[in-house]
Amino acid sequence: MTYFDGYTPKSKLQMPYKDSIIALQDGGVFGPYLDSKDYVLAKKVSTKILPDSIKCRHILIGTVDQQSGQPTTPDSTAHKLADSIATAIKNGANFDSLEAKYTTDQAAHKDKGVMTFDLTTIQSEGFAKEFGDFLLNEKGETKKVVKTQFGWHYIEILDKKNPEPAYKIAYMAKEIVPSDETINDANAAANKFYGQARDKQAFDNYVAKNGLKEITVPTIVKENDFQLGGLQDARQIVRWAFGAKEGDVSEPFSIKDDFIVAIIDRKVKEGTPDVKTARPMVESTIRNIKKAEEIKSKLNNPTTLEAAAKVYSQQVLTTGADSTLTFDAQIINGVGNEPKVAGAAFDKEYQAKVSPPIAGNTGVFVIKVNSIAAKAPATPEMLDQQKTAEINRASQSALGQSFAALKKMATIKDYRNKFF
Repeated sequence: MTYFDGYTPKSKLQMPYKDSIIALQDGGVFGPYLDSKDYVLAKKVSTKILPDSIKCRHILIGTVDQQSGQPTTPDSTAHKLADSIATAIKNGANFDSLEAKYTTDQAAHKDKGVMTFDLTTIQSEGFAKEFGDFLLNEKGETKKVVKTQFGWHYIEILDKKNPEPAYKIAYMAKEIVPSDETINDANAAANKFYGQARDKQAFDNYVAKNGLKEITVPTIVKENDFQLGGLQDARQIVRWAFGAKEGDVSEPFSIKDDFIVAIIDRKVKEGTPDVKTARPMVESTIRNIKKAEEIKSKLNNPTTLEAAAKVYSQQVLTTGADSTLTFDAQIINGVGNEPKVAGAAFDKEYQAKVSPPIAGNTGVFVIKVNSIAAKAPATPEMLDQQKTAEINRASQSALGQSFAALKKMATIKDYRNKFF
């Protein structure tokens, strides 16, 4: 059974019981344990201290054309030239000059041969293994001539960031598949439930007495819906529900691996919903508003960003250095869709002091503007693009408004539920 033959830092391990697994001795086995629908055995193969990213530079003497795959420089010639470059640099030759003259890696040449890779990329299947092995070497080597399928490289490791323990872990999983006997037993139990729970009170009593799991769908179910809570293909239950009365109990439905007995809790009339119906629709929004108010109160208009960060043990982050934070920016890099934050960034008052806490879509923000720069004048091509985009936007807006007006004027009845 194949597995990922690489190392993963603890911070990026996703599996259950990861603390128990990494606490094993190398070669130790943990499990079996349940992970979703699988029983899993995990083996801790080995541990290394590895960086999360590595910065290097290289000069490639290619032996094949990267586009066509056809041979170019003979292998022996490329090897001798790479060795000569290594010797020249060791004796004081300028790397940039040699890189500009000899490298065949045009992608890396844009940055004078400098590249940065994260640990996942270095260990991926598409990464040259010999190159990756040198970058992750534990001998302390920082300069070496290495051969890969692309040719001969002279490589220098410039920096390794954030070293931490990383683990090679192998897994063996076995999917849990119900037997015919299990399916028949579940079917019989569902039919017994249906036979004894014919109304709301009997339904609730049977659930409580037998320790069954009752799942309530808090959102309104519509006549054409296919999904019912966490059930993705529940069309048959929805169709039954719209032909049943309040308090009715269904016969068992078989959906994938589950047998489901449903009950109509209540039917909701069209119009303004009552409090019980509306609550799950707005509860998360109101909760976020209340959380934001609590956070803003605790921050209490800090005088520095560092003081604000300290209250909740956060780090001060920076964005906008790539010139993408403009007045009409839809997304702030590293932050997300936060129009209030984008607008506040252009308040001149916050160039001299930090802003008060701003309740955004995903959190509470405190900002201070480091600098504002004038945007470069638009080129004729950019103006044409902006004009085209504005025309398209206006057209879409007009089409949407026209469609909305037609809907108001028309009487629309949806009969899709009659056909599926």
